[in-house]
Amino acid sequence: MGAEIKEITEFDGSLFDQCLRLMWETQGINVCSMEGLKATASSPYSLLLMAQRDGQVIGGATAKILDGGYDYYLPFGTEVVDTMKKSKVGSLNMMGIDPDYQGQGLGQILARQRMEWLQRQGCSLLVGNSW
Repeated sequence: MGAEIKEITEFDGSLFDQCLRLMWETQGINVCSMEGLKATASSPYSLLLMAQRDGQVIGGATAKILDGGYDYYLPFGTEVVDTMKKSKVGSLNMMGIDPDYQGQGLGQILARQRMEWLQRQGCSLLVGNSW
């Protein structure tokens, strides 16, 4: 694969612009914002990963520790929400891979790194969003 994966904790305009464009291209326009990426990078309760190759962002992914707001999950049943309320919950949020690099395992690497980070934060339950 030859990609370097970094945990991003500080704002870098060029990287963030590339990541935002990638998320919009792969997930849909306005699925995230520059402010959202900055907040994710700067929060101790969330994670922003970027994969780069030859100075270009070819993948990005986010995760966060949930603190309430479980009503979003009510369509899955009250048992699900009750379980969430008793657990420390981590969420696998956005992930986008440059189409030229899809199918090469980068998404699996980013998913695994996010799950490992959430487990290190003490999360015993993980949820994912997909659209």
